[in-house]
Amino acid sequence: MLKKITPLFFLFFFCPTFSNAQKGSLDKTFKYFLEEGHLSFCQPKGYFGVDSVQNYDPSPIYLQSLLLYSIKKNKNDIIIAFSLIKVRKPNELLKKMFPKSEEINDLMPYLVTEADSSVSIPIKIDDTNLKKLNADNGYIYNMKIIYPYLEKYTYCKKLLIHKDNFYRAEVLYFYTKKEIDNVDGIIQETSKMLQFKN
Repeated sequence: MLKKITPLFFLFFFCPTFSNAQKGSLDKTFKYFLEEGHLSFCQPKGYFGVDSVQNYDPSPIYLQSLLLYSIKKNKNDIIIAFSLIKVRKPNELLKKMFPKSEEINDLMPYLVTEADSSVSIPIKIDDTNLKKLNADNGYIYNMKIIYPYLEKYTYCKKLLIHKDNFYRAEVLYFYTKKEIDNVDGIIQETSKMLQFKN
């Protein structure tokens, strides 16, 4: 029987205390993509930037986009990583892969390829919470992990938010077995740290 992800997004009303990430502390590449994607980022209090790998593929089946920035809190064993991707008009190859142009805004291929349906089913973010993130579409789901992140983190939940014809933002919560019962709470506390600007 599938284990359902606890619906987290009704708790978006919870407003955690954030500290604005200081200008000098964010990676320049991450800042560039934040600006390009019209995204705002507030680093949660108690979290600090950590060195991690940008190129990471969790499975031989699909490629993960570059991880531009990662943060961690001393109190837990969860790394939060960020990937920001510009949605581009399809070139000839993409037109062959996605004959309908609106499919560049379809998140279903990501869910089918990445989501670990043996653990849980993807949860669509409801319209109320999408509005709070200024996003057009979004999901949260368990990712298939075959190759542990940093050879340690064997689990991952991904928060995916999308602005049609413009940008996609991914927040990846990598965690160990001992954090299985804590990761949903961390997602609740940090769910508003990255959002599209109006």
